[in-house]
Amino acid sequence: MSVLISFSPTSPVVSGSLIAVVDALEVRRGAIRATFTADGGINRRDVAQEIDPLLRAQGFRAGSDATLSPRELDYMSDSLLAALSIQAGRAATNNGGLLATLAAASCEEVDWLVLLVPERYKNSATGDAVEKQLRDLAVAHGVRLDLQAVVLVRY
Repeated sequence: MSVLISFSPTSPVVSGSLIAVVDALEVRRGAIRATFTADGGINRRDVAQEIDPLLRAQGFRAGSDATLSPRELDYMSDSLLAALSIQAGRAATNNGGLLATLAAASCEEVDWLVLLVPERYKNSATGDAVEKQLRDLAVAHGVRLDLQAVVLVRY
């Protein structure tokens, strides 16, 4: 399930190419979940290994060092002006989703962030918590990010 959280003063229009990437990620949700450990643990590298071929086929490359927090942006697409961040279990607790959003906004070549977050992590609703954090940021008074939107994709 994906949701669009706008950071633009106007209604952003997501390109068909970016929608295709999101759709392809959603199709892979089961395979991504299959990378979880027996106790429900999530390893970013395992998730990345699962989706890497899909993203490379869509023109994504390794993330950029030219950002506020390079470790938060796992993939970039110059043609889509997009970055993708893989978040693991503590995306809400450690503010990883927020940090990835700030990292994407700090990249001149990024207008869109695809934020991949787990639906649940060890009995906590991680996806809902990250969505709330991003919605709060989007409407926060005095905060303007140079970013069209975040496409939150839950796995």
